Amino acid sequence: MVGKQVGDILAQAQQFHQDLSRFYDNLEKVADRERVKMLLKYFSHQEQALQESLRDFEASIGQEVLSTWYKFPPESEGKDLLERLHLEPSMTVNQVVEIALALIDCLAKVYQTAAETAPTEEVREVFRHLLRLADRQRDRLQEQGEAVKDL
Repeated sequence: MVGKQVGDILAQAQQFHQDLSRFYDNLEKVADRERVKMLLKYFSHQEQALQESLRDFEASIGQEVLSTWYKFPPESEGKDLLERLHLEPSMTVNQVVEIALALIDCLAKVYQTAAETAPTEEVREVFRHLLRLADRQRDRLQEQGEAVKDL
């Protein structure tokens, strides 16, 4: 395992949001239920917004924090999970929400581990903040799933 800087971890998180946006776009193209398509479109747009927010957040962090090294950086299972998922066109809203929650949990796990093993208090606060954002995203995913089911 090679060490990484905080900036590298944040760049990977941005890439993960971009990958998720594409993933949801691709699912939307094959989904055969209108509610599912609507939910996937929302999730894709949300991931794009999260990627941009993370980029803005990174720009607001001091270079000293961004260049802080983790000897043993947290690893994400998100990319592996994305590659293993095989979804059917007939998937339900519940299935889509479960997948989205599992994927955001992968990112939250990275933030949690990064906060717990942070080399400095400033770095710990960065990842605690991102963990809180991931928790809010999780809540929004669930709320949007419920809203789509109620249509």
